[in-house]
Amino acid sequence: MTVISREIINKDLSLTIFKDSKNIKKFNYDEVINLIDCAKTFLVNERNAKTNDKVLICPCDFYIPWFFACAELGLTFLVSLSHNPKDYKQVNDQYGHIDHVIVPHIEYFSNIAEQYANVEFDADVLKIYSDTSCKEDFWSTKDSILTLSISETNVNSYNPAQHSHPHWFYYQLLERNIRVLKLTSSDKCMHSKILHHGSSLGIFFLPTIKHCSIHYWALEHSDWHNLIVNEQINRCLFMYYDIITFPAKLAKRVTDLSNLTIYTLRSPSPKDVDYLVKKCNATITSMFGTTITSGPVFLQEVNLSNCDTYDKGNFGKPLDEYYQLCLTEGRLTIKTFGKTVITPDYFKIVNNEFYFI
Repeated sequence: MTVISREIINKDLSLTIFKDSKNIKKFNYDEVINLIDCAKTFLVNERNAKTNDKVLICPCDFYIPWFFACAELGLTFLVSLSHNPKDYKQVNDQYGHIDHVIVPHIEYFSNIAEQYANVEFDADVLKIYSDTSCKEDFWSTKDSILTLSISETNVNSYNPAQHSHPHWFYYQLLERNIRVLKLTSSDKCMHSKILHHGSSLGIFFLPTIKHCSIHYWALEHSDWHNLIVNEQINRCLFMYYDIITFPAKLAKRVTDLSNLTIYTLRSPSPKDVDYLVKKCNATITSMFGTTITSGPVFLQEVNLSNCDTYDKGNFGKPLDEYYQLCLTEGRLTIKTFGKTVITPDYFKIVNNEFYFI
């Protein structure tokens, strides 16, 4: 069944929701499933949710249960490129009507709750809501649209292009990325966002939630820097601004991060390499992809053994045959699932390796 649902969640799941050292909640698989059932019932009975409704979900404690509840009911997630709560208002301008806004009622997101007053509800309602009468409701199909996103290159245009991705697209991608990332069942994975950039949902969260059993959900304004160190987390995906703050947060403690692989959607800066790789022995893996095709199309790894010699422009050879790659007048062209995407990025090919120019 190529649908994104609870069926892909690792049955040995251990989920830790982290705010700070004094506010930690742990859930096992059965407890997460119960939260999904409560969330589905709330959406159906209290929100009158319908298939194809558009939903915006803000980072919150119960993000993962809400995600799977919406996915099973056939709702479509709207992806915001912004990490700043003040900019979430752009989502309405980009996508038009929104049916549901799931947002925690805290000061950090107060402007969102005010702007979407007619369609928003408190994400933390799951703390008190216990009805699971709609747990059997399942409206999604493999062709249901799971996400709507906008290319970063035209997000500010008058009429930016929207890109839709169905359930089957993400299901096939997650199966591929389990292999590409060489995941193991014992990996400790940290998530701070899921629906935060194009179709990146399928790059890290979905493959890890299926294949790996130990997960940490840390809100971006939490003390996730120390969580990584203290829990010896070995895999996490950062937005670019997160990796910039990491060295600053740990500046007073040079620590061994040799077990940690940091995935990022952009190449690391020399400052990131100097501190995180050279001083802390972490590995930074840059993932290259596009909003339409997702990815990773290329993986560029910087570690202690190559940090002084690696070529930032060398993205290496294709990872597999999932994407067919060529150049169109120097621009990287990606073919997958019958779609051909000519990117704005210029490359050259030397000995079958792709170099960004």
